[in-house]
Amino acid sequence: MPVRTIPDLLKGKQGLRVVGDVHGHRDALATLVAEAREHAFAVLLLGDIVDRGPDSVGAMRVVLDLLETGDGELVVGNHDDKIRRWIIGSPVEVSQSGLGGTIAQIEKAHNGIDVARAFGNAIAERPLWRRAGRFFFVHASFAPDMLHHRPAPAAHERSRFSKLASAALYGETDGTFDERGRPTRTYRWVDAIPSGMTVFIGHDVVSLSEIVTREGARGGRVVHLDTGIDRGGKLSSIDLKPDELFS
Repeated sequence: MPVRTIPDLLKGKQGLRVVGDVHGHRDALATLVAEAREHAFAVLLLGDIVDRGPDSVGAMRVVLDLLETGDGELVVGNHDDKIRRWIIGSPVEVSQSGLGGTIAQIEKAHNGIDVARAFGNAIAERPLWRRAGRFFFVHASFAPDMLHHRPAPAAHERSRFSKLASAALYGETDGTFDERGRPTRTYRWVDAIPSGMTVFIGHDVVSLSEIVTREGARGGRVVHLDTGIDRGGKLSSIDLKPDELFS
């Protein structure tokens, strides 16, 4: 499936719907996609399509259909990259991430392994971040050096760009862990966002009920679109018009 740029994606469309972490919630994703198509909006997913939810195979099917029809694209999340590596036989952790549950769903679903393989192949070619005008889209965190790579590296190239790939996929941590054993996230990188730029991320849940926007020291902004559908929240999205994207 060809990798479409945001300008290519918007040809014939009225705007762009940016969607936060899906985490295997196929029905919620399908609803947002149907609404976007009804209003002639393209869809851009911020990653983490799989794991933790009830139907990761169904969520992968929805994404593959978006890629096939040209109605949507995505940036790669850490859970997406993990299933890509699992498909090609690389050693990966399966219990804490939720990949074990996804593998069980793959084994149970009709043609599940074929869907996972197609999804993994598509993820391998997708970029770790995207930019459109003053808007920047990445799964976990921004780094100024990302602005110097056009096009952005694809998931299968992550070893060549290890520092930036780690920032894009996993974000910034301080080396400590919370009571659940999860890395403690830090946001010093927000202060490095240039003035006038807005960075859309998923990955970290800072609210289960609303999209949170914060401003950094240089005047740039970050928009948190992961509102925790995998932990009792909802699947959130923001609609952007072409004149906003390319002003």
